[in-house]
Amino acid sequence: MRLIYSDCNIDLVLDEQRPVTLVMENPKHLRKMIFAILSQMNSESSDIILSEGDQELSLERNLFLQLNPFEDTLNSRKTIGKLYKTINQAAVEFPQERSELMSAVIQYFDRILNAVRFDGLTYSLDFKDEDLYKLFGLRIEEENFSLIEKLLMEVRVCSDLLFFPVIAFVNLESFLSNDEYLELVESCINHKVYLLLIEGKEPLDRTGDKRYIVDKDLCVIRKSL
Repeated sequence: MRLIYSDCNIDLVLDEQRPVTLVMENPKHLRKMIFAILSQMNSESSDIILSEGDQELSLERNLFLQLNPFEDTLNSRKTIGKLYKTINQAAVEFPQERSELMSAVIQYFDRILNAVRFDGLTYSLDFKDEDLYKLFGLRIEEENFSLIEKLLMEVRVCSDLLFFPVIAFVNLESFLSNDEYLELVESCINHKVYLLLIEGKEPLDRTGDKRYIVDKDLCVIRKSL
């Protein structure tokens, strides 16, 4: 898996067994690259290329980009849509329970409408299971998550729901202890997700990653720690 950013002559070879750290020392170029990624995800740019072998991949369908680790990304429209689809597939195995639920709903409506004693009232049970999930606010609970727990859940969502092969974090180094960082790396390896860390400064106290440093003169320095 490779990610190429032609504007800065960046050619990253991603690795499932260890993270890749991209250090952009010039803030202007860092902003420009992030903007290029976002534009490419909206089909508005072609400066970023993600590829597997000879096949170019859509960033929108293959890259999970986390700009703000404190933002609620677990319940985005795309994630919730995939979650509901997964639950629907599981629900096929419980036809009797669904029939019992429908019978209970019918009985409930019949009783309360009879209690109202107002002529002409009717109702329809023509609904999709997704309507039921929305009614009860089915979502991923993250309010009680620590930051690392949230990040680990994002890796799982990336792998098991969205089926994205790459997850990228921007300036995450400032928020994690070394133990938490190692926990994140281990989770990505276990879930077979490529981990890309985009930083404005080189993390000096971490090892085990493939590191690409783009200095202020746009010289690319490669390290393997």
